Amino acid sequence: LQSNNVWLAHHVANCAEIYRKSGDLQKAATLHTEALGYREFAAKENLCSSLELSLSFTQLGTTEAGLGNHSEAYNLHKKALSIRMEQLDFYHGLVSESLNYCADALQALGRGKEGISLGMHAVRIRKHIFGALHPAYAHALSVLASCYHCIGRS
Repeated sequence: LQSNNVWLAHHVANCAEIYRKSGDLQKAATLHTEALGYREFAAKENLCSSLELSLSFTQLGTTEAGLGNHSEAYNLHKKALSIRMEQLDFYHGLVSESLNYCADALQALGRGKEGISLGMHAVRIRKHIFGALHPAYAHALSVLASCYHCIGRS
C-alpha cells in the first residue's frame, strides 16, 4: 500500500499537468495538491526521494502562479529550490529551473529587486548548460528582464 503512494503521485501529477496545460488550473491545483500529499507521505516513509518531492512543489507552484497566487507559488518554489540545492550541483538544470521560478514569483509580487540575483544565476546556468539558442535560456532572460522592469529599469 505504501509504495502505491509513489505510483499514485506520479499518475495524479501527470493528470494534473494535462489539466494545467489545457487551462483548467483549478482542477490542476487540486490534483497537484493530492500528488504532493502522496509524495510527502512516501518521503516520510523513505519511499521517494526529496527530489521527487521537489517536483511536486515545482508543479504545484507553477499552477498556483497561473492562478495568480504568487505568494503561495513563491513559497512552493523556495521549497523546491532548497531541496535541489541540497541534493544537486549548483549548476544543475533543476536548480536553474527553481531559481528562475523563484525570480518570476518575486517579480510578480512586486519584489523584482530580490529576483534579479536569482534570475542572473538562472541565466548564467542555463546559458552554460543549454547554450544561448535554447528556449530555457530565452525564458530565463525574459524573467530577468521582468525583474528589471518591475523596478523601473527597462
